[in-house]
Amino acid sequence: MTHREEKFQKLLMSCRFIIWERCFGYSPENLDVMKDLLQEVFFALWANLDSLDAEPTSFRARHWVNLITRRTLRDKHKKIKEFHTDHNCDSLDIASYDTQIEGDMLKDMMGYLTESERQLINDRMAGYTYEEIARKTGINAHALSERMRRTIQKLRIILKTRYNGKQD
Repeated sequence: MTHREEKFQKLLMSCRFIIWERCFGYSPENLDVMKDLLQEVFFALWANLDSLDAEPTSFRARHWVNLITRRTLRDKHKKIKEFHTDHNCDSLDIASYDTQIEGDMLKDMMGYLTESERQLINDRMAGYTYEEIARKTGINAHALSERMRRTIQKLRIILKTRYNGKQD
């Protein structure tokens, strides 16, 4: 096994839950679609592996995997949407939201948060538990959970006031 293959295997083992959760969340009702998405994500990770300059089990590697996975799913969503538009296949099942609009809203909303609130959300989105974040930051896991609850509440208020409650 080459060094690159070993690195890839370690990366997949340490980040498999992040990858699986994202792909399952995209299409929980269709196992075949999820398998196709997993293959595309694995291919994208392999193709970009040389750009990862961190240990495969590190936080940076998890963040990198999360970004590559999200981009791959976003690109797949765009391709499906374009196909349906070009072929007028309105009856086929596609995702019910526009990821670009959602991404823009999220970036805007994150701008209203403090750096520590943004970091907490990023860590949780990367798949870290409160216990793992607590070890990294030195803050009690229960306190982190409470901070997350308050941050989510703050985001709901921002969503309601800034976007008039419109989530789509």
